Amino acid sequence: MITFHALVSPTLLAALLVPLTLLFLWLEWKRKQRFLVLRWIAVVVMMAMAASLFLRPVVTSEKNSSILLLTAGYEKQKVDSLLQHHPDLQLWHLTGVNPYKKSSLLADHELPIKGDQIRFVTGEGLPATDLDLLDNKTFTFIPSQPTAGIMSLSVVQPVLAHHPAQVQGTFYNTTPEKKWIVINGPNGKEDSVLMEGRGLKSFHLSFTPKQKGEWLYTLAIQGSDEKWQAEKLPVYVEADAPLRLLFIQDFPTFETQYLKSYLAHAGHKLILRYQLSQKIFRFEFANRQPTQVNRLTHDVLDETDLLIIDDGALQKLTAGEKNILKESIHSGLGILILPHATKTKRDGLFPFTLAPVKTDSATIVLQDKAVTLPALPVRLQNNSTVQSLVQNKSGILTGYAFSGAGKLGFQLLQETYRLTLSGDSVGYGAFWSPVIEKLSRRATQASSIQITTPFPWYIDEPLQTTLLSSQPNPTLFADTTQLPLREDERLDDAWHGQFWAGTPGWHSLQTDASSLHYYVSEKGGWNSLRQNIQREQNQLVSSASNSSGEPVLVQKELPALYFFLAFVAAAGFLWFAPKL
Repeated sequence: MITFHALVSPTLLAALLVPLTLLFLWLEWKRKQRFLVLRWIAVVVMMAMAASLFLRPVVTSEKNSSILLLTAGYEKQKVDSLLQHHPDLQLWHLTGVNPYKKSSLLADHELPIKGDQIRFVTGEGLPATDLDLLDNKTFTFIPSQPTAGIMSLSVVQPVLAHHPAQVQGTFYNTTPEKKWIVINGPNGKEDSVLMEGRGLKSFHLSFTPKQKGEWLYTLAIQGSDEKWQAEKLPVYVEADAPLRLLFIQDFPTFETQYLKSYLAHAGHKLILRYQLSQKIFRFEFANRQPTQVNRLTHDVLDETDLLIIDDGALQKLTAGEKNILKESIHSGLGILILPHATKTKRDGLFPFTLAPVKTDSATIVLQDKAVTLPALPVRLQNNSTVQSLVQNKSGILTGYAFSGAGKLGFQLLQETYRLTLSGDSVGYGAFWSPVIEKLSRRATQASSIQITTPFPWYIDEPLQTTLLSSQPNPTLFADTTQLPLREDERLDDAWHGQFWAGTPGWHSLQTDASSLHYYVSEKGGWNSLRQNIQREQNQLVSSASNSSGEPVLVQKELPALYFFLAFVAAAGFLWFAPKL
């Protein structure tokens, strides 16, 4: 169907051109020259082309509305394959993406309009901000092959001063060559790992921060060409909050003395009680005022985060002390029991059933090194109610179970101080720190802040945050700007907000009771990580349906150049005909 986008009124144009056409035809008839019919045809063509230049004819046709959207990093082979199976797809590309086969530009403001027509997205996918513009995400995502680099990354939280911390992630290698991943801190190299072979490989690195505060570590990758590719890894180090620990034992041991030295050096507050006779105790203290604990009471246990007790001392507790201890554990106290005997069953304060084994040693992995230590010849087999902290093929060696708000733990390894004697004080700390921290009473917080947008974060991009607060109307500040919050419709005490990252560097989110320090990266940093997150987000909302869209009417204006050339050709023939 042909319609017109006329520049002037068709009636006026007809009133001018029809008489003029008849006049030219009459003049050509009066000429007694050859090619009369051809000259008449040329006159008609010339006047028709003149009319077309003013009428601007438009051809309207039906066309499939389905769109194949090209995003950054798309692969031409995949586009050709899609067009081969769906030849009627419309090709569009995002801003900044190279066009392909005369694909049309889809501007950001057009996404909400065209969103329902997008059937395929190929490449790295739509950024999160563009995905939010689509009301109905009914497209099928066809990702491009990832580039070499870090695909995922996380720093295990919290990061505490003087405690081993872990960086976990995955690395994708496109070549068989070996690559090193190295983490460098303020004092130089902290740890490294060798990645071999093609494909996706997991890695973990460890480091031990010396001071609290905002620090920038460096994660560097070195290939066979010895060139380094470095990225800034922001780490906020929290102060190591001192724990209140109470040791109750029948007699002092080397294990207890070395553990006491390690915990005291870390700043924890310690009370150690050894029984010299039925009613006489010996006490040791570290980082706190001397306080004698002759019996367990609610007041004593309320001021304790973790009780470390051995078999003998546990059995000698009175019935009243055991009842108080059970109530305190239920209220949040942590307890670590150090069995010395090989009994497989004990009273209710030790609810674990241990199975005998034939070995009195155990090999475990610490800091990527295999270490063999003495152990009681019993193990706890895998149990859904028990959280494992240290285990090997023979069973769980160190673990805990929840009891109300508190935790009941056990430790079957013996003489772990051998690690320190052999010079592996880092391994000794890597073993005991998680055990002490996991079992200790949890500090209660009135609020908790989390940025739900995946790292990395860049300037001028929206970040989503969630605030958990028991306050009825909490306030949240991004640096010095108060953020508007929206209460979650389904979760109590959960609030959501959005803000835009400012200048590159460290920033903070604050409430009256807590704060969160975060780092805004420079544009261009963490490219492979960012691309992989974007691919995963598109894959998550991708639909398996690729049904064709409804046909739409498409109008295409015929090029005016064609009419002008035809007009010139007809006029040229009229000028040249008398000379033939």
